[in-house]
Amino acid sequence: MHRLEAWRPPLTGVAEILHAHFDDHAYPMHAHDTWTVLLVDDGAVRYDLDRHERGAYGDLVTVLPPHVPHNGTSARPGGFRKRVLYLEQDQLPARLVGASVDTPAITDRALHQAVSRVHRFGMAPHQYLISRRVDVARRLILTGAPLRDVATGSGFHDQPHLNRHFKRILGISPGRYAVTAPSSPAPASPATSPEHT
Repeated sequence: MHRLEAWRPPLTGVAEILHAHFDDHAYPMHAHDTWTVLLVDDGAVRYDLDRHERGAYGDLVTVLPPHVPHNGTSARPGGFRKRVLYLEQDQLPARLVGASVDTPAITDRALHQAVSRVHRFGMAPHQYLISRRVDVARRLILTGAPLRDVATGSGFHDQPHLNRHFKRILGISPGRYAVTAPSSPAPASPATSPEHT
């Protein structure tokens, strides 16, 4: 069984985030244009990097450099679960390529926690888009706009669609939010389309 989710987060320098669980998948030799920062949350991964056998597991943070071929397979029965940040090449200096080939595994609890925090910030693209639309809707409500106009102006299909997501994210309906807003409307923000922000 394979489960995989990948998305591009709204973070400068992070090209992609990948979360995956593989029972029996084996990656063939391949290379990336990015730095690969790997956490293995369950199981262990055995891989070859520059003709040397390596392993990723536990609290290790594994950093694989761009353009260096590697493969990967489960080192134990039952597969593995991993989280990966693909960082743009300019996020780490090129002089670290050799060091990361020689020693790709880093034992550093603080670094592991920092990388984990980035993964917790990450959202699937649809979640990010909906959260941006709710943010635009919230600002439009503060201008005193009618809720039907807020719905279409923030990219929702209709007012019930807005109501459902607004309440799920903010814990209050748009109508109730409008009533509890200050009596003087806040300055209007440009209602840019969330798809293009």
